[in-house]
Amino acid sequence: MELMSYYRKDADSEEIVRFIPDLMDDAPQHKRQIMMWIWIELDKPVTMECKPKFSDSYYVLENLLREHLHMVLDLEYCGSIIQEDGASFYYYGSTARGFDKTVQTLLGESGFESGSMKDKHWEQYIHGLYPDDLNLQLMEDAEIIENLEKSGDNLLCKRDVEYFFYGRNKKDLEKMCVWLGDQGFTNRDGFINEHEKEYHFGMLCVRQQPINFLEMYDTTRGLFEYCDDHGLRYIGWGTKLCD
Repeated sequence: MELMSYYRKDADSEEIVRFIPDLMDDAPQHKRQIMMWIWIELDKPVTMECKPKFSDSYYVLENLLREHLHMVLDLEYCGSIIQEDGASFYYYGSTARGFDKTVQTLLGESGFESGSMKDKHWEQYIHGLYPDDLNLQLMEDAEIIENLEKSGDNLLCKRDVEYFFYGRNKKDLEKMCVWLGDQGFTNRDGFINEHEKEYHFGMLCVRQQPINFLEMYDTTRGLFEYCDDHGLRYIGWGTKLCD
């Protein structure tokens, strides 16, 4: 099963999260209720970018652990969290018996720690690795930026960037317009009647700006959180190629 990656940050740290999306279909697996983890010290395993670039040593290590622990202990690899000084790898199995010893044999004297805990609801995978709605939106953002780069877009070029929102009534969207206006957004087409069951009005706002991954990350996060707090829905953004 293939892995996907996304960038995540809070006030204290930034990290790249890797996860196997197909596992969500069967999570939690009742025969695998023990979560096991390995933290390994690594030198610059990844660059924190829109499309993260992993070092060759990271890929070798990830594949080695995944294949060996599955073959020897029948563990299900579910993903990793990578920071600038190392990475944590997560697995699920029916028992932790033999795990620490197998890891010690495999890694030798490398700088690492390992452990296990009961996690019958797969909290680590579902809430610690699998992206929530905000991070799913941020993954879409990263894909848009990657496609712009592949198409030869000059990301530094200022251009109109369109942002899309849904609301249950005009009043909530009007309040958001005031908030957005302070940040350089303009409402282009007023309020559009929509035919969704829950959200009856749509709004398109525009801001002139270049495309920068970290700035777009902060913008999307702020818009998403505002909408979540005020009963609105943020759909995402789009723009035209700028060369």
